[in-house]
Amino acid sequence: MRLKKNLPAPDIADLIGWHVSSVRRVHAQYYKDGDKIFKGVSRGGRHRENLSKEEEEKLLKQFFNKAKDGGILVVNEIKLAYELEIGHKVPKSTVYRMLARHDWRKIVPYRRHPKADLDKQEAFKKTFGNSWRRSSQTNKKGPKSSFDVSG
Repeated sequence: MRLKKNLPAPDIADLIGWHVSSVRRVHAQYYKDGDKIFKGVSRGGRHRENLSKEEEEKLLKQFFNKAKDGGILVVNEIKLAYELEIGHKVPKSTVYRMLARHDWRKIVPYRRHPKADLDKQEAFKKTFGNSWRRSSQTNKKGPKSSFDVSG
């Protein structure tokens, strides 16, 4: 618009609904970089990453293999190895985010043991209840009161 219609930045901002500073920023980028600013080059990315995804995968591989063999994945151990790799301390949340990036999930054990015998448990429930009661509770004949309410 500026080149074809010779409009100033405030008029262009009114036409397209932008702030004047945004229009001026686009003009400055266009003068600096030309048409490539409109090609849609992404600006995002892991600018503050400590390790690349491949390095993270290499670090986690040993822990995942140990967990597959029946071991438990201990986050503190991973955190220590991560800190040794990068050379400074990090919070636990960094390690949990790394684990999430590599599709780790916490597997919770079953509520019941796989070798549990339900018949033995039921028999235990039936016999255990009678053995723990106090004898004073079983021999009660009624409430004891200090006054007579018969009428």
